[in-house]
Amino acid sequence: MTLVVRKTGRVLFLVFENLREFPQKFKQRVGNLIVGELKVFTDEYSIYDPLKEDWGNVISSHEWVNHSGKKFARGEVHVNTCGNRHSFLRAYLRKYRSASVR
Repeated sequence: MTLVVRKTGRVLFLVFENLREFPQKFKQRVGNLIVGELKVFTDEYSIYDPLKEDWGNVISSHEWVNHSGKKFARGEVHVNTCGNRHSFLRAYLRKYRSASVR
């Protein structure tokens, strides 16, 4: 998962082994980093649905774009910045694809 703070451009990459544990693990990993209210922009993947329920006191709004419906932006609502940063990470990690764990 790629998180971007739009005001500062700060990027946080998270890896989850089991997406069923996403809401709890997400809260554990980023809970102490949150200051103030959040506007959350995601795609339509249902894994994000519990965020508003679990973080209702922190998340002021959760908006999404429907990528499967060929919608990639709606006003300020888009995840293009995350997609861009994630592509840089994938390119960086590609050189370690066949590296030995030793």
